[in-house]
Amino acid sequence: MKIFFSPNEINNPPTIMDVGCGFQLITFKNKLNINEVRNVFGALTSTYFINSFISYVDFYIKVKSMVTVDDDFINNQYISIGKIFGGNHFIEYGQLQKSNNHYILIHSGDNGSFLHNNKQNTIEKAVKYSYWFSRFNRDLICNYIEKYFSIQIISKVDQIHNLYENGCISGFSRIDNKRGNIFANGPWGKSFIIRPKNKNKYRYVRHGSVEKKIFVFTKDKNYNRKFKYENLVKNSDCEILYILKPLEIGRPINDH
Repeated sequence: MKIFFSPNEINNPPTIMDVGCGFQLITFKNKLNINEVRNVFGALTSTYFINSFISYVDFYIKVKSMVTVDDDFINNQYISIGKIFGGNHFIEYGQLQKSNNHYILIHSGDNGSFLHNNKQNTIEKAVKYSYWFSRFNRDLICNYIEKYFSIQIISKVDQIHNLYENGCISGFSRIDNKRGNIFANGPWGKSFIIRPKNKNKYRYVRHGSVEKKIFVFTKDKNYNRKFKYENLVKNSDCEILYILKPLEIGRPINDH
């Protein structure tokens, strides 16, 4: 899949472009009941989940303050709140390897908002809204899970996959040297939280979803290195903060 889009391609984007795509990871001590997890995940990945996260009026006002859109678009976005749509998106519950702590990992996107908004708004506004909606939705889902299971969150990380910079969109994230970056090798795959040891050396990372290798980009944009997970640690370029061991997963019932 192509991971870099020029300004011209942004104005005529492919249907696969999901600018708001990203991960959210929360860690906690509670061990959750698998049957309850399955019920909750089933609801969050169902088209029939009833949105009770935010009132329609509040959401309508918020969207109108950010972008120029018609009411049909707002209606579609509103009914998609609390859901995980499309492709390789998923929600996962598991345990941190070599730890008693557990985690929830959400992989979700903007539900087509960028493809709609970039025709009626500036690219900057369309991107900003896509980022906002995707993060807003992941936050609401996590808040719902936190309250439902009475979770006390230890840490929370949200990571956008598609960086908008200098008029272009690319499938990279900025390096987070403090909290690390999430690399999920697809649902049920081995996933990691990885942090480069030399924070002055590396600038961008490819999010790694459904890929066997990680792209690590240095501050010199003309140079990049592609590693397998194990080689990142073996070569002392990065350190693994956590290894994620999935116990239960929820997938969308339809692509959107």
